[in-house]
Order: sequence, then C-alpha cells, then structure tokens
Amino acid sequence: MWKIYFWLIIGLHLLVIGVFIFVNNINLVETEINFFSATYDFLILLISIFSMLGFYGYIFKKEFLSKEVWKFTFLLLLIDSIGNFLYSSIEKDYIIMSAMVIFIPFFYALYKYAFINENTEVLVNG
Repeated sequence: MWKIYFWLIIGLHLLVIGVFIFVNNINLVETEINFFSATYDFLILLISIFSMLGFYGYIFKKEFLSKEVWKFTFLLLLIDSIGNFLYSSIEKDYIIMSAMVIFIPFFYALYKYAFINENTEVLVNG
C-alpha cells in the first residue's frame, strides 16, 4: 500500500511543479512578481522534492544521509504545512485544507524515517 501511495505523492509533486511553473510564468507576464513569495515557494518546493528521497528510503528500507538531515527536513516541512493550514483556515480555503489531509501519511513516514531507528540498508551516510 505504501508503494502505491508513494507514486500518488510523486504524481502530486509533479502536478505542483507544473502549476508552480505555469503560475510564475503568468505572473511574470501580467504583473510584477513578488520576489520573496516566489523565492519562498521555490525553496519549499525544492525541500519538498528532496524529502521524497527520505520518503523513498522509508518505504524501501534504504538509508540516505544522516538522521539529523531528515529531522531538519521533517520539522521544516511540518512548520510550513502548519502555517499553510492556519493561513488557509483564516482565508476559509477549505479545498486547500482538505487537500492537506492527503499528506498525513507522508508526514508519518518521514517522521518515522527521521526519528525512529528501523533496520535499513545503509547507502550513503553523511
């Protein structure tokens, strides 16, 4: 079941990347782009894509990098997601709030990969 969910999340990430590129291209053409917002979105997107390596490691029992890297990545994504959830609730954007539920298993897996030591095959230990 985790492997199916992994491919679903990969697909959602690809969709988000496509939307990010499309929206930023429209913003560049139509209006002045907010540099901070675009940079922040891009960095969070990169961290989110990087976290897929940890998610892959959890599902396939592979160890990439050190636990500290994954702890930092998990906490950064968790704080960002909580902030987005709170902002969405203030703006009453229920679609975004309900879509975030899809990522609960992703955070669970990343948490277990970062904080709980399971038997994994060591590939790269940084």
